[in-house]
Amino acid sequence: MNPSAKPNKYLKKLFWNLLKLPLPAKWRLDMFFYNYFGSFINWSNPLGFNEKIQYLKLYDRKPEYVKMADKLTAKEWVAKKIGAEYIVPNYGVWERAEDIDFDLLPQQFVIKCNHDSGSVFVVKDKSKADLETIRQSLKEHLQHDFSSNSEEWVYSQIKPCILAEQYLEGDDTEAGLIDYKFFCFDGKVEYLYISVGLDNHATARMCFLNKDWTWAPFQRKDYQLYENPPKPACLDKMLQIAAELSQGHPFLRVDLYCVKGQIYFSELTFYPNSGFIPFYDRNMDEMAGAALTLFPKPNKSF
Repeated sequence: MNPSAKPNKYLKKLFWNLLKLPLPAKWRLDMFFYNYFGSFINWSNPLGFNEKIQYLKLYDRKPEYVKMADKLTAKEWVAKKIGAEYIVPNYGVWERAEDIDFDLLPQQFVIKCNHDSGSVFVVKDKSKADLETIRQSLKEHLQHDFSSNSEEWVYSQIKPCILAEQYLEGDDTEAGLIDYKFFCFDGKVEYLYISVGLDNHATARMCFLNKDWTWAPFQRKDYQLYENPPKPACLDKMLQIAAELSQGHPFLRVDLYCVKGQIYFSELTFYPNSGFIPFYDRNMDEMAGAALTLFPKPNKSF
């Protein structure tokens, strides 16, 4: 991939049209990749983090991943691994948005779908929230096959539902709840990124850090830089948990919270940004991907 490459606008338009057709997954991933980065995936020798994630989408399809990616069943999976004390309690689970009884929920809660990304609603004051708009949005999310976005096959295997869980208050009143996302490679944490304020893209901040809390040599260009993130007191324990949960998986992002010294599990992710992280350049992409060792390509194709 040429770091200065730009998609040809005519070829890009052609590919977007072709993506409407039922094509093989490998072809579709190549088209998606070209539309984002202006070059095709080097399937024989992927080097960048984003290329390697596309490789894993296609060739790493263990049935266990379905339970791990499901935001509901992942709680059970994690509780068996490290204990139930790290799990955010649920208030309710529903298969239909129409069945949600908001009257039974507390004044503060988080409600979301289990099978996608972006369907999270943080309700800090139920009396001021537009609950029917939330209900309608959740109903629409339930009907969406998130796997169709860019071949994230695991989401097509998840039975969609809605869950409401306890609202967590961040220690930093200005930054709010901080999300610690650990990038793990077969049981070894290499780096993490932290983010705040993701409910508003215009003001959200994010940064990549090494596990010793120094700056990582790569950053994203689509968010403001989180310049002085406070180091959590429970960092060492979070690193230990992330390493344990990721053991045996070529790549797994483990998302955790630390609230008043208590660690909570957030979610597990196999394909951050679906393998389209907007690093500043190709060199950064390759530095981020250096820790990801791929297994030989299996005979089975998708």
